[in-house]
Parts: sequence; C-alpha cells; structure tokens
Amino acid sequence: TLSTFNSFERQINKMVNHFVDYTLTQNELILAGGIFSGIFIAVGFIGVFGFPDDIKKRAWIISLFNSFVTMIAGAVYLMNKLPQYPEFLRFEPKDGFHTKLDNFCVLASLWFFIACFFDLFFGYIFYRKQLQILTAYVHHIVFMWMMITGTTGNGLFLTCIPFAPSFVYMLIEEIPTFLLAFGSVFPKFRTDYGFGITFFIFRLVYHAYGLAYAIRNQTEVIVILLYVQALLLHLSWFNGWLKMMFKPKKEKK
Repeated sequence: TLSTFNSFERQINKMVNHFVDYTLTQNELILAGGIFSGIFIAVGFIGVFGFPDDIKKRAWIISLFNSFVTMIAGAVYLMNKLPQYPEFLRFEPKDGFHTKLDNFCVLASLWFFIACFFDLFFGYIFYRKQLQILTAYVHHIVFMWMMITGTTGNGLFLTCIPFAPSFVYMLIEEIPTFLLAFGSVFPKFRTDYGFGITFFIFRLVYHAYGLAYAIRNQTEVIVILLYVQALLLHLSWFNGWLKMMFKPKKEKK
C-alpha cells in the first residue's frame, strides 16, 4: 500500500541521513559506547576461553573481529559518500569531504577507539608477550588519540576542525589486516600473497591517492601529516613483506 511504501521510504531516508548529518546526542553516544564495549568484552573472552593454550591465536581475536567489521564499514561508507562527493574520483577540490561529521563516521571512530582500548586491556592481562611496542602500544594509543581528536577537534595539545571522515574513508585498508588476522587464527587459511596484494592495493596505492587528494583539497594539516605518517609506515611494512617473500628459500624458516 501507499502508506507502507511511504513508511519504507522514510526509513531509507533516515538511514541515508546517518551518512550526511551529525545528529547524535551525548546519551546516544554513551549508549553506543556501552554496547560496543560489551561486544569487545565478549569477543576478548571468546579469545581467552577459545584458545586457552595458544596465546598467539588469542592475541589476534580482537584484531580479527575488528578488522572484519571495519573493512565492511569502510566499504559501506565509501559507497554512501562517493555519490555525495564525486569530486574525490575526479580529483577536484570539495569543501567538507574530509571534515563534515556525520553519525556513521563518529560511531565508527568510537568503535575503533574501543577496539584499541580493549585490545590493550585484554593484551596486558592475557597475552602481554604478544604486544609489541610499536604495533600495539604506540599504534593503539596514537589511534585512540586520533579518534578523540577526529571527532571533537580537541587533541589536548592540538585544536583543529574535526576530521573523522578522513579516518573512516581509510577503513577499507583493514582488508589486509583481516587476511593476516584470519590466517593467524586459522593457519590453513593463511595467504601471504593475498595479504601482500591487498596491502599494495589499499595501503599503498589507495592511501597514496587519498594523501594526494587531501593535499589537492587543502584540508587540515593534521590530516595530511597523519596520512603521510601512515603511508611511510605502510611502505616500511611492505618492504618487510617483500623481504620475507622473496629472500632465498634456504633462508626461509
């Protein structure tokens, strides 16, 4: 009936608006934070009790779950934002692309903040030896700072325009992380070439394009600096992957 169609249309428009406007209240954010925390607590304990004798697999559970959710979130975000900002693909400047907050990008940032927090929390208690200084402590703390700064504009020692969309555009780069985590938890599904190829496509080529567009768009300096820092780190990691994959077979363990 017409009323059913109109109701369905209103629901669709409401969903689409989550990718356009920022309307969340403080209470809604607190509720979302509680729900997200409960999810990661459950996932963390699944890792603890699911792999009681394998600390390495236990250490990858939160990363596996988080990368699976966020790579999908990143793809969905791009699907909804690119029609709003076709200038991104045309490499033309567009105000608001990097800085206009919407409900989805703020919730995605909150999710990622909580993921980093509970990975450190569970890691410190249940798989401390697996937490590396750079890839765990430094990485997670920096990203937690980014999530706060990107959604509020207040980075303690830095005040800027919120830039959460700039982060969520890059969540699709979690695809190689998911492949790595999945192969670490389930070794028979390990795919070194799959990881390397997706890493090259998303964390080097796509990220470099995102950096170039941020410069072209004259966005916030902090966004450009964070993109540069991430790209340099990705280049270092990719170089390590190349050395692992193409060193003489007699040297491989």
